[in-house]
Amino acid sequence: MSDSGLFAGFKILRIPVGEEPAANLLRINDVVFVGACFPRTIDLIGKVGLDVVALPVTEIGKFDAGLSCMSLRWREDRP
Repeated sequence: MSDSGLFAGFKILRIPVGEEPAANLLRINDVVFVGACFPRTIDLIGKVGLDVVALPVTEIGKFDAGLSCMSLRWREDRP
């Protein structure tokens, strides 16, 4: 999917093998919230200059959910 051109203009990070569920993260501005159980992904995101907040999401993951589907996001247009 990332090679389709759909994400042209975006920086694409490939989640390390074995940490695929870490792709279900939440970015708000330059802060990325990611499950604490994904240390290689946390390191990868930190290396591109984003602030990473590791959260304990083990219980959420037990019922097949993650940070992005357990959150509300909105955009406020400012003058």
